Amino acid sequence: MKRVLVINGDSYVGKHVARTFYNSHEYEVEITLSRTSNENSLDPHNPTSLPLMFNHSPSTEVPPDMRTYVSRVVTSHKESPREFCQKVLENDIIIAILEDDAHDAECAAKVLLGSHYEVEKTYVLVSSIFTWAETLNSERAKVRAERRREAALERAAEREFDDDDADPAEVGAETRDAAPPDEDAEAEEYPDEELVPSRVFTEEDYAQRIPHPQYEAWKQLERLVKRANSETLHTYVLTAGLPYGDGEGPLAGLLHAAWRHYPLEPLFPARYDRFRRRRHRGNVVPMIHVRDLSAIIYRVGAAFEVLGERYLFAVDQGNCSVQQLLDALRAGFGDGVAWGDPPAISSEPERPAFPPLPPTTSTRPPLSPGPTGRTSSSMSAPNRAKSSRCMRRTAGWRWGALWRTWTR
Repeated sequence: MKRVLVINGDSYVGKHVARTFYNSHEYEVEITLSRTSNENSLDPHNPTSLPLMFNHSPSTEVPPDMRTYVSRVVTSHKESPREFCQKVLENDIIIAILEDDAHDAECAAKVLLGSHYEVEKTYVLVSSIFTWAETLNSERAKVRAERRREAALERAAEREFDDDDADPAEVGAETRDAAPPDEDAEAEEYPDEELVPSRVFTEEDYAQRIPHPQYEAWKQLERLVKRANSETLHTYVLTAGLPYGDGEGPLAGLLHAAWRHYPLEPLFPARYDRFRRRRHRGNVVPMIHVRDLSAIIYRVGAAFEVLGERYLFAVDQGNCSVQQLLDALRAGFGDGVAWGDPPAISSEPERPAFPPLPPTTSTRPPLSPGPTGRTSSSMSAPNRAKSSRCMRRTAGWRWGALWRTWTR
């Protein structure tokens, strides 16, 4: 029976991939735990742990919900580098699912690249569509910059032509008073579709992709995996869309908000103005069902013949925009307010969250200030008790003196 190692196997996608390989009855599945699953463990570097009472040891226990289809857990490279490298070389197929921490996926690729083995191995890197996030924006920015440069040259040429007969002092004043260019006005002047029309990317545009700044390391890892291909090591890079279904994964927050009729959270930073948000709401979000994604990963990893394409896309055929996604959630889960809708304005006065307290009906006169300017209500409890004892002693002494005077 062949062995398969799923890096970050306890993640949302990793669980479905491990179950798919197990259901084929041809593979023994091993996984590594993602960083998020060990956040609550006793870490000696964690200030909330007790290092003097407990000893930290790598977690090798299979999660309870995965014991039916996972044989064992492999320690990560940070916890045990020697054991991790040994397990990577022992497995026939390595499926690396990129999560927040891509260290194990990178180490596994470097181990396979620098080792010699006779048995053929397959390495599948499951990346994200965010490595293409800025491709179209980068092309449009280049065209917009070129048009700005041409417009600036035209204005300079017209200014030189008009300045031949003008007074130099007036020309200098006009140059100083010139307002800087407005980016929003230029964006409205040059719409995105006019600069570079939206198009469908294919695997042939692999060299033109521009990632999101936070996913630059993933792009470098994709290049490393593609370069590591050899006669005994077959490497593939699978770029997956936004996964959904069977737990919903990244869409869980939006689904909970729509289910409870809460306003849907914005998908863009708060620094975006209204024009940029309206423009980005039409962006198409590549998506794929998690079962389809796990089936594609299985077919690529368990293929008997070497595939001709090393870089593949895994997305649905439907082109769903951000606005369509929010509208579908609102329509499917009730009348929740989708993000981007203006708040409802009511003519009625706003009611307080709690009813006001009833007015006091006490007829007690206000306290008069004492010799120090403070009322008795501002006196602390021990001082009030001491004052009452002194008053009782004084009254008792006065009654005793009066009794002695009467009995003489």
